[in-house]
Amino acid sequence: MAEVGEPADAAWATAGWFGWRYAACGLGWGVVVGGATGVLVGVVLAMVLAWESTGGLTAWIGLAVSLPLMGLVYGAALGGVAGGPGGLVNAVVQPRVRGERAGWWSSWLISAAAALGTVLALAVWQVGRGVVDPPEGMSRVAEAGGITLWAVPSAVVGGWLVARTNRGLRRRGQGEAWLSPAASRTTVF
Repeated sequence: MAEVGEPADAAWATAGWFGWRYAACGLGWGVVVGGATGVLVGVVLAMVLAWESTGGLTAWIGLAVSLPLMGLVYGAALGGVAGGPGGLVNAVVQPRVRGERAGWWSSWLISAAAALGTVLALAVWQVGRGVVDPPEGMSRVAEAGGITLWAVPSAVVGGWLVARTNRGLRRRGQGEAWLSPAASRTTVF
């Protein structure tokens, strides 16, 4: 905490170089957004496959239960993998950022870019395994880029949630009451 008469940034100067709460925030929101996206994809896929299914009610119920559950598990795992790096970068960067607006935008951009970069790297790795021929390899990299475009909405939403939470963490670090009535009136959730 800054002493009376010290600038507000003095509290941040003594906070340390790594803010573990930012890392936990990135990982946590990555798991939540990834799990929700996985459930949504599982529900849509179950509806499409059930529409085409001729197996009857039992097959439809099996699809309606298993695909969203598998989407939750796989989506949460991928979301954690995608949200973790952004959280770690934010944990190093955010304690040094001055100003609420700069903290908001840098947190959002770091989280979204790290998530998209991780998804792109995983897609390139999966699509390009065993490819030695350069022309075929480049077409596979382009295919991985197309796969990554599907992750843009989740990365933007996840980045927004991380930035929203990080604003509260910044206020808490500066000595404001956590979710005080004055702070809750000035924020949009």
